[in-house]
Amino acid sequence: MSQNSFVAVAGATGGMGRLVIQELSKRHVAVKALVRPGSNRQKLAPIAQLEGVSIVEVDMADGLADVLLKTQGNLLQAAVAAKVPRFIPSDFSLDFTKTQPGSNRNLDLHREFHKQLDQSGIAWTSVLNGAFMDMMAPPVSLVDRQKRKIDYVGNADQKVDWTTMADAAAFTAAVAADTNPTPRILRVASD
Repeated sequence: MSQNSFVAVAGATGGMGRLVIQELSKRHVAVKALVRPGSNRQKLAPIAQLEGVSIVEVDMADGLADVLLKTQGNLLQAAVAAKVPRFIPSDFSLDFTKTQPGSNRNLDLHREFHKQLDQSGIAWTSVLNGAFMDMMAPPVSLVDRQKRKIDYVGNADQKVDWTTMADAAAFTAAVAADTNPTPRILRVASD
């Protein structure tokens, strides 16, 4: 990356955003961590102390559709206007390109945003990592060891790709820091 370039990361106080910022900092990439006004200062402190990271407050909407379409759409428009070389949308999910439209509202929102990406003219890369392995552990845990029960959505025989948030963040940082063209869709899974 050039000396004047940086990577902007929206959602810096969230689990995935924080991990991506840490991975970028390890790679000595300048980062603008985008946060909502009034974000929790305790969550921001460790991020602000990382090498090459600056905190930037931006007004973002709440709600899944607002975040995936409107807020991310605004970030996309800003990236296009600023002639950013690559945009990495907040997909981090199972491979929705292989699912049936209308089968899942959240995946349909990703598909809808990808129409904006296709029309934008900007280079982009989606990181599709399956489910986060971190959901197997407390406090979110899908596994209840005491009851010997595993929660699932849909068919219990459905195969699922799993990736840790840390691995997904490392893949994302590698894509963001790479000046070479990358695939539009990076499909990954942990060991």
